[in-house]
Amino acid sequence: MTARITMPDGSTMMVLPIGDDTTADQIARGGHLLGGWAWVERTLALLVARLRTARETEFGSARIAREHPGWGEAPLRASVEGRTLADETAPALTAWRNARGRLAVRVAADLAEVEKVARGIALRRLDASELQIKAEADRYLAGDFKTPATVKLKPGPAVESLRSAVTELAAAEAAAAAANAKEGADAALATAVLGVLGGAPGLLAGNILKVAPAIQKAVARGVELAALRARLGAEHPVLFRIAAVKKPTDQQLRAAIAEALSTTWEAAQAVRGRVASPVWDDKFRTHDEGPAGGLAQELRGRGMRRGLPSLLDPKFGPWAFQQVLADAVGDLYGPGPSSTGQAVHDVYLAIDPKFADEFGSALGLMGGLLTLHLVAPPLAIVADVVLAAKGILEAWAEYLRNADAFRCSLDPADSLGMEPSTVKLALECIGEVAGALPAGKLAGSVTVLAPLAAGLVP
Repeated sequence: MTARITMPDGSTMMVLPIGDDTTADQIARGGHLLGGWAWVERTLALLVARLRTARETEFGSARIAREHPGWGEAPLRASVEGRTLADETAPALTAWRNARGRLAVRVAADLAEVEKVARGIALRRLDASELQIKAEADRYLAGDFKTPATVKLKPGPAVESLRSAVTELAAAEAAAAAANAKEGADAALATAVLGVLGGAPGLLAGNILKVAPAIQKAVARGVELAALRARLGAEHPVLFRIAAVKKPTDQQLRAAIAEALSTTWEAAQAVRGRVASPVWDDKFRTHDEGPAGGLAQELRGRGMRRGLPSLLDPKFGPWAFQQVLADAVGDLYGPGPSSTGQAVHDVYLAIDPKFADEFGSALGLMGGLLTLHLVAPPLAIVADVVLAAKGILEAWAEYLRNADAFRCSLDPADSLGMEPSTVKLALECIGEVAGALPAGKLAGSVTVLAPLAAGLVP
């Protein structure tokens, strides 16, 4: 036995089997995969409305037939048709409610599992960060790096190599800043970036980087600086957290290394406490808006809102880091579509539709995020690739520097605080610059990245 579920325009939405739970579950899972939990709820609402209309037609037409016998057989036929439709819809509604309940159990289990896996991914990354911090401390310092005032610099090739790298980066930054100032790029960049970060539509789409040659050249310098930092940082990861100074003295270098290592360690410990705290609770499984809606309500109640400050301050477990959740879904089910990915998408959609867009971007950028090592991290993206000049949006850059999620790893590209929207912005800027400059202008690694960026950014 089947029930044909029609849309208001008469088209068939689905043919729902009655008494065949396996097929009903397949339909529910397929619909959820394509349309999320909202599709499941719309189908339920459609069946409820259809049954209500059928019952109203049945009993209303029967009453009309009794009260107006002279109206002929039309009311009686309408009553019979309403009863037939109701008799078909009632078991279909029951079957769908049962399928919805079974799907809710499955989705709840998926959300609990993906949170567990995401928590594990985040903690493993923090473990790796701590190991790297300890290794860097052992290379350059004698003493406990957690108490910077007590450590001493270890003389030797490692320290001298780092000193040369700091000097090289400082010289490159000074040259880029001087060129930007000479060409008047700072003011134009500030206007452009304020618009982009403020959400003004069409700025990058309108090729603003190509309109102003000074901006284009400044961003190109920023890309080259980021590539230089990535190359030098591959040998000396602590360089990502040290302010570049030409020929730093032993005292300056010791203080800078100790400060970088100790603050990164403290940030990693702070973030560890947050991501280790579970958010999922089985009570979300029976929420009226489905498991994803229940979890979203909990996260909203804890203060989750769109934007970096709200995301990185309170305790949201791994849910504060969309890329970590995307990686967890990928680890469990691969990079393609999955019901679990859809369930996570539903969570972010229920919090803020823009969250859902960014989570979709995170899924699409998996693997491609390795290219962040070429453009350096969220901070370098904002400070170098887009801004390409110091002194612009200092308050925003300072916030990023001080946010534990961004400071929890020496190489910020490995930090937990990457936001997909920032990644997309960086890749789009790279595509704009690399696509417009003469061949060979950019560093080779960044030039190679340009086609990849064009393919990743929608």
